Amino acid sequence: MDEKEMIEHIIGGVSRKEGFLKYQGYRLFFTNKRLIFAKMTKEMRKQEQKEMLDGLKGKGFKARLGAVMTGHKALYDKYQNVEPDIILNEHPGSFFIDRAMLKKVKQPGVTRYDDHGQQINKNIVLKTVQDKHVLKINDVHETDRAYQALKQYVKENKHL
Repeated sequence: MDEKEMIEHIIGGVSRKEGFLKYQGYRLFFTNKRLIFAKMTKEMRKQEQKEMLDGLKGKGFKARLGAVMTGHKALYDKYQNVEPDIILNEHPGSFFIDRAMLKKVKQPGVTRYDDHGQQINKNIVLKTVQDKHVLKINDVHETDRAYQALKQYVKENKHL
């Protein structure tokens, strides 16, 4: 019997290099069977931002700050019970990579720092059997977590 596909992890704010100086926004959904790149358009981002702001009207500074800092939880709550195929078909530019096709994840050796000594915009390279995908996590503080999650996902894939 075929195992039901389940969402295991979500990374929001991922940009994938699609040409010279051209990046496209995605959300990355890890399932037990595949990695789904759900395309994010400007309109989708604006709508979600509007919904979040509408929900925070009349709230104090602490409530607004808390909502921003726990945005990843809200994202997970929104999608945790949604079928992966629905997420994949939400926008025609979305695509997936079968878990068996994933081979390696790495970060190029160049690390830059901002004025405060914080690392900024490190790329993540995801290699598959056929392609190489260069990813950038929009929130620089999430880059290392995203890298570790992808690395673990690929490592687990080798044991399946």
